[in-house]
Amino acid sequence: MHTQIYNNYKTCFPKTDRHVGFQLLHIVKALVEKGERSQAMPYAFDAMNIFEVCFGLDHPYYLQTLALWTYLEKEIPKSTEELVQLTNFADNRPVDIVSLLARANMLSATTPPSIVAAK
Repeated sequence: MHTQIYNNYKTCFPKTDRHVGFQLLHIVKALVEKGERSQAMPYAFDAMNIFEVCFGLDHPYYLQTLALWTYLEKEIPKSTEELVQLTNFADNRPVDIVSLLARANMLSATTPPSIVAAK
C-alpha cells in the first residue's frame, strides 16, 4: 500500500523536489551554524516532508531529516556539530525500521499484523 501512495505522490510532485529538499538543508545548516535554530526548524520540516514523498519512510535521508527536525522542534539540547552532521548524507540504503523496533521490543501489542509480518 505504501508503494502505491508514494507512486501517487511522485506523480504529483516533480522529481526536482528532492533537489529543493537538499537546498533547504543547506539553509538549515547555515542557520544552525549562526545559532538561529528556531528559524531553521520550518526549513527542516519542509525538507523532511519532501524526502518522505521522494524517498519513503525507510530511507536514511528522510530519517536523518526527521531526527534533525525533531531536535530543532523540541529544542532538544544538541551541539551545533551534531545538528550539522544530520545534514550530511553518507548512506542511502533503506532502513528496516520494523525489524529494528522489534529487536528493541518497541512494537506494541496493538501493532497491525501486516506490519509485524513485513519484518
